[in-house]
Amino acid sequence: MTCSDIRTALSARIDDEALAGFEHDRVDDHLARCASCRQWLVVVTAATSRVRADAASLPEHDLTASVVATADRTTARRPLAPASTRLALATVAVLQVVVALPVVVGVDGHHSHATHEAASWNLALAVGFLVAALRPARAWGMLPLVGAAVVCMLGSAALDAAAGHASVGAEAPHLLSLAGLALTAAMVFRAPRPRMLRLRTA
Repeated sequence: MTCSDIRTALSARIDDEALAGFEHDRVDDHLARCASCRQWLVVVTAATSRVRADAASLPEHDLTASVVATADRTTARRPLAPASTRLALATVAVLQVVVALPVVVGVDGHHSHATHEAASWNLALAVGFLVAALRPARAWGMLPLVGAAVVCMLGSAALDAAAGHASVGAEAPHLLSLAGLALTAAMVFRAPRPRMLRLRTA
């Protein structure tokens, strides 16, 4: 057995660990014949004792109260969206489904492809609004898309109405999308940011 093998066995012995393949008698016989390993054992034993003594003298810190207090402060800074806001957004979603679904399936007499596509988009917005009402944290991901869609939709509606291609009454259902955007924004300012977004913006 080499000195390296013996020192491995001695290290395990110091740590009260069993090391297969090493007989205590052979380790002790090597120590009796090897001054270098005896000196190594003295140094390592002393160092181990100092480390253990230092570790035992360290004060124990219970960080539970500090962690809980920090979490409470974070929650207090961003309270959950009020139930009234969530209910209003869900109501907008249901009304938008009622308006868009007949157009999508063609039971209202509209059969143009463009009309069906616009109604399908409104229906998709309604589903998004409903998800945000049920899961307020999802509003963070929805706001940019909903904002861009509603702005473009209202802009095109205004141009069509000004050119006489559509009446103001016909474009009135877009007000539901505008209300949904406003309520989604309100959810964002009240709902906590999802953890992944906090990590990316930290």
